[in-house]
Amino acid sequence: MTAPSSIIKETFTIGSIEKETGYFINDTCIRCLKCLDVCPQKCVHVDQKVKIDQRHCLSCGRCLEICPVRAIEREI
Repeated sequence: MTAPSSIIKETFTIGSIEKETGYFINDTCIRCLKCLDVCPQKCVHVDQKVKIDQRHCLSCGRCLEICPVRAIEREI
C-alpha cells in the first residue's frame, strides 16, 4: 500500500463562520467500506463512524460514485 501524498487542504472563514469544503459521510452510512477501497489517498478512516480526512482528500468523487446508499455528500 502506498502512502497518501502530502496534499493539504485548509478551511476558510467568512466573517465569523468557518466553512469546510469537500466530501463528507452522513449518518445513512451502512459501513460497507466501498469508499475505503476506491480512495486513492487512503483518507477514509473507520472509528465509531466512517470519516473522510479532509486534509488529504483530492475531491475526486470516487467515494460519492461508489456509495450504494448515497451517504456521501459534497460541500462546496
